Amino acid sequence: FIGDWSPVTSGDPEFAQYNGSTAMKSLGAGKPAAGLSFNGTGIWVVGARRSNHGLYTASVDGNSLTANGYANPDEQQQLLFGVSDLPQKAHTFTVVNKGNSDGSNAYFDIDYITLEAEVLNNTTTVVFDDTAPEFSFLPNRTSWSAQEDGSTSFNASLTSTTVSGAQARLNFTGEYVAVYGTLGLSHGKFTCAVDGGTTNLYVGTYSTTLTQQMLCLAGPLGTGSHSIVLSNAPVSNTSAALSIDFAKVWGVTQPTNAAHAKK
Repeated sequence: FIGDWSPVTSGDPEFAQYNGSTAMKSLGAGKPAAGLSFNGTGIWVVGARRSNHGLYTASVDGNSLTANGYANPDEQQQLLFGVSDLPQKAHTFTVVNKGNSDGSNAYFDIDYITLEAEVLNNTTTVVFDDTAPEFSFLPNRTSWSAQEDGSTSFNASLTSTTVSGAQARLNFTGEYVAVYGTLGLSHGKFTCAVDGGTTNLYVGTYSTTLTQQMLCLAGPLGTGSHSIVLSNAPVSNTSAALSIDFAKVWGVTQPTNAAHAKK
């Protein structure tokens, strides 16, 4: 997110109408922008059309479309932009809040994004809980705390750390992988890397506590064994947390330990 972006809060009369009661909003005219890099064949962007919204320009790989986000009365969870039948490869999505047609500031928001991707035939999807043996927590297990988290986390378990540099590693076989955890005020920056490749930095801080949130997504990775590593990377002299809940792997062709993974 670039420019004036902030979470939609409970003070908004339409707050409960957003998916999961979360969304990111911007106010401006030509400067607030957002981007997403993804591997896949399609992307669908959902947000609100409201009486204080204006024009926006969305694009994938430089092919752009300008549309109007205005509606009165307000309309929630509307398709703002979508494209499919893209080649299965890396793409870049961007959107810019253009403001009103007279150049004055207007709002624009993003509720959620759905991605499409090709997955091999005759494969399945497997979910690994944070207690699964495929997960390892470094530098040692005492650097992480296992928590019973009631009904808010997958299988009511969550593994967290406030140790800078502590890592959660998942070994798996599959085409795509996503790791899920908790966002909130007590959480900070973390990195994600797959198969020892490029390390990407993310921010886990949010104005309210959100559970079972996607922290990192990667693929397509090709056949064979892979690993994904998330590392706690808080700002110096802070004790921000990184919390791991579960991982989901698509395109699994090999048997998986059913005691720890659910299809």
